[in-house]
Amino acid sequence: MLALYLISKPTINLQEIVLQAILGGVSIVQLRDKECSDQVMIDQAISLQQILPNNVPLIINDRLRVAKHVGAGLHVGMSDVCPVEARHQLGDDVIIGLTIHDRVELAEQYQHVIDYVGVGPIFTTKTKKDAKNPLGVKALASIVHRCPVSVVAIGGITANSVAEVRATGVSGVAVCSAIMDAHEPLLAVKELL
Repeated sequence: MLALYLISKPTINLQEIVLQAILGGVSIVQLRDKECSDQVMIDQAISLQQILPNNVPLIINDRLRVAKHVGAGLHVGMSDVCPVEARHQLGDDVIIGLTIHDRVELAEQYQHVIDYVGVGPIFTTKTKKDAKNPLGVKALASIVHRCPVSVVAIGGITANSVAEVRATGVSGVAVCSAIMDAHEPLLAVKELL
């Protein structure tokens, strides 16, 4: 399920890009928009749920209220809502992820309430303005080896680097720009896979 994880970004043709990505083989979709209102995100989430097949989960970035309202999963950062609180409010049936960057102790601390961790950035990325320094694949491999839950690698991953990242043993690879900015998202997904 985590194999190829699409992280969306604000765009007027969001639904079309996500649909093409799903047809290409994306296995999970995260709705991410740091600027829009909760209501706009709820509307976007509902429109995406209408096109997502049952085997492709929708994850909401950072906004517990939105995830709860639409019955979606949630991905939180280290400074967002506590994963324990998220699990309590969302129940056992939804997917909850936590960004840990390289802090394996957080995965250990929350391993009983989260389903996966996001680790990165692996490479330099332009998608996230406040991204930390790149970890590289050696550090990623070490984290994967020590981590008690599934690891999704993120940050600057392209079709040229995806095989190297997958070789570390990650459960999944999260991409944004490589799909969202592609002329043909379906082909971009197939190339990543």
